[in-house]
Amino acid sequence: MSGNTHTDVLLLSINVYSSLVFTKGKDKGTFTGTLGETAMITAISAGSAGSVAAVITTPVDVVKTRIMLSAAGETSEKAAMEEVDKSRKQGRSLKDLAEKTGGLKKSGFVVAQEVYRDSGMRGLFRGGTLRAAWTALGSGLYLGVYESGRVWLGERRGNTTEDLS
Repeated sequence: MSGNTHTDVLLLSINVYSSLVFTKGKDKGTFTGTLGETAMITAISAGSAGSVAAVITTPVDVVKTRIMLSAAGETSEKAAMEEVDKSRKQGRSLKDLAEKTGGLKKSGFVVAQEVYRDSGMRGLFRGGTLRAAWTALGSGLYLGVYESGRVWLGERRGNTTEDLS
């Protein structure tokens, strides 16, 4: 998973719903429940859910990154992350780091306003397409492999697909 709780919750919620929609074909006789079909449905559902969740939560990620950059007094994300990690290992907060480096500790709302004023909505969603593609690929692979592995192991034990739900 991505490590961002807000994205993960949204991803899993959408994934469960879309999996249920895809498997509604079970009632019509079009869903066979084979391992490949289960993996494909899960991969498509998780990939779609992941990309939607990534786009929706992109502004939160943009604001979070800008807050860390300003607190660390850095201009690159990598340098800011190193400063934040070093500060956390020393048990210091972002506020302490901001005071030490001369950076500013701004609230998320203030940072979001600045981004919107400087770049508009486009600035808040900067990187959203790449993030959506990367999350779709990662979530689709991760949950597709997980679900097909779960079904395969269950079948080896003699459980049916319905028993595993």
